[in-house]
Amino acid sequence: MRQPRKQFCAPDPQLEIAGAQLAHLLHYWRSKGGGDRIPARADIDPVELGRHLGHLYMIDVLSSPPCFRYRLVGVDIALAIGADPTGLFVDEAMGCEALPDDRETLEWIVAEAAPLRLSGRTRLPARAAVDFEALKLPLASDGKHVDMILCSVRFEESTEPLSKRIPSFVSAAGTIG
Repeated sequence: MRQPRKQFCAPDPQLEIAGAQLAHLLHYWRSKGGGDRIPARADIDPVELGRHLGHLYMIDVLSSPPCFRYRLVGVDIALAIGADPTGLFVDEAMGCEALPDDRETLEWIVAEAAPLRLSGRTRLPARAAVDFEALKLPLASDGKHVDMILCSVRFEESTEPLSKRIPSFVSAAGTIG
């Protein structure tokens, strides 16, 4: 999978989540679905997600082929990336390269109707490279067709080399094996 500039990212459909807060969010999302039913936006209660709110953002999935628009961006994320892309299409959100929201990743989530964990390294404004772990969770009003993606990302400074944190890192061109 080709990755956006300034970011090295490994997709993880097996959801080997390292952070407790993202693990909690995944458990919450799973509890809102049932069998093969994907949770809907209406199933998600912001009150129940209180400790996550600043680190959450939502992406609307519009039309076919899909295009993606930031519906809501948590304040902690907006402060970390130095921008609030709420209301902007992902393809036109300048200054948001730190978020792991390339079209290929989002299209995979829509096509597979499955959650995806991403981890890697990115740059934040006025900071050195930081590691991140992100979780992207599909939402579907009808329980089947993804019309929104609930996302959370956590940034963390690290002195450990990227090659030790992401064993599948292949090249500086951003290709992940």
